[in-house]
Amino acid sequence: MTVHKIFLSTTEPFNYTDLIKIRQDDSESQTFEVEVSENGVLKDLTGYTIKMVSRPNNFLVQGLVTNQTDLKNGRFSYTIEEQFWQKLGVNNAWFSFEQNGSPKDSTTNFSYFVIQGDRQCIPQGNYIVEFEELRRKIEEQLAIITDDYDAIRERIDSLFDALANVDFYTKEEARRMLIKFMSGEDIEVTIKSDFNTPPKISNSMLENKNDFRYGLSTATSVQLPTAAWGAGEQGHIDGIKKLDGVSASLSRVGTGVICQWLIKYDVLWILEQNFPYIFKGVPTTAEKVSIAKRVITGNSWMVWAKGSGPSGNLVTVKTLNASGSWVDLTSGSNTTNTIKGIGSSFFDPNRITSDGYLYMLAHAEASNATIASSVSIDYTNIDLTVKFNISDFVPTRQEFNAHALDAVKHITAAERTKWNAKQDVNFKQVTGATGLNGWYAYNNTPMLITREGRLVNLVLQLNAGVQTSGTEMLTLPDWAIPQVGGTTLTAMSVSKDWAYKPCTVVVRGNKLIVGANVDNFLTIISVTYIAAA
Repeated sequence: MTVHKIFLSTTEPFNYTDLIKIRQDDSESQTFEVEVSENGVLKDLTGYTIKMVSRPNNFLVQGLVTNQTDLKNGRFSYTIEEQFWQKLGVNNAWFSFEQNGSPKDSTTNFSYFVIQGDRQCIPQGNYIVEFEELRRKIEEQLAIITDDYDAIRERIDSLFDALANVDFYTKEEARRMLIKFMSGEDIEVTIKSDFNTPPKISNSMLENKNDFRYGLSTATSVQLPTAAWGAGEQGHIDGIKKLDGVSASLSRVGTGVICQWLIKYDVLWILEQNFPYIFKGVPTTAEKVSIAKRVITGNSWMVWAKGSGPSGNLVTVKTLNASGSWVDLTSGSNTTNTIKGIGSSFFDPNRITSDGYLYMLAHAEASNATIASSVSIDYTNIDLTVKFNISDFVPTRQEFNAHALDAVKHITAAERTKWNAKQDVNFKQVTGATGLNGWYAYNNTPMLITREGRLVNLVLQLNAGVQTSGTEMLTLPDWAIPQVGGTTLTAMSVSKDWAYKPCTVVVRGNKLIVGANVDNFLTIISVTYIAAA
């Protein structure tokens, strides 16, 4: 790790820094330790979002500063990312200080020098928004449009976490995927499963629900999954966890007896392991299988095996098709005496069985009662490619409208009771108090407060009988307390001759306070805001 100490200013016309050289191969190893001053005094950066910004080759690139060392005294650090390597030679950059998504201040420019490296395909183009920022903005919108905000946020977070932990993708590839996801485009994530993540224990379906079974010594045909099979012993299972030369081996001797191994991948469990909320609220296996068939767009699997029989070396690998029959694969056999990878890449969603499995089989030539039928498997794994769209998490308006008119049962009786209870909370009418410090409801018009999701609307019509610097008009219900306490809300007030008069409406804690510096006027208050929870 190389650390470059940089002293920058928001007010001086130039920044005087040492020559900073960065080679394109130096991935995430070059760190700027920054100190920012304003008019010669360390600048307080508390409350700002800080980004490094540059324009190599006329592209706008940004990097989010997450290591906020001492913002009170203008200090932070940033490890430069590869989007800043696009242009060889001298590059100019600056740090931008933002609040609520808008730039408020920035340093003057400083320079760094990029040196040619061995790396190819340095990402080119605009890097305007970090996906963390996109996630924040999406969450703000979810808070307004849905009452299931917390559940949806957890589901999306589980997708983020899974994507970050998949070995197939670099950090930059993961970031690009998430940006596509947030913008409404489909993304595809490839996940892997075998008998070692987590380690499989024989005869247990707790730790790892994939299964490995052997054909019985009486099997004289290639058996279907519904036939009787023996449970793989721990030594067998340990033999297929890694491609390490340690195999699960089996031999059968007897006229016409076929040595065979059954490999069963639990698709529903694999999806839940990687995306814990994918089946949240889905009660039946049939519904889960339907979701799996919709979101899985491809799979590839491998079996590293060898086999032998009376005619010599031969092992054949098959897969179960949609009609429940075993299908030979193109290049689905090994005729050598060494372990060889045999696999296939395809996807017919109907190959997922009604109980949520994908099946593979490895078998040898039948024994002739003298020469054994034998199969050894060193390792097996499956990769599933899963498609996601943000609409999988948040229904669109069109889907809501279509569902309102279809013949599908919308909610259960229990759900109806639950939602009827929510009606009392989400839509509540509060009637006006009379004679409260000279204020009363105009023409007995009720004070109305409604809530939908986290969006609260408050409408009051009042007659101010006396001048007041701040009258407590109403104790708000818990569900109507604003997200930020002490907020001044917008109100419109009119006098008897309809001339506008000043009026303030403030919420402190759960108290609604109205103030005016004149008396005998009408006030109409209509405000909308986001509730605290």
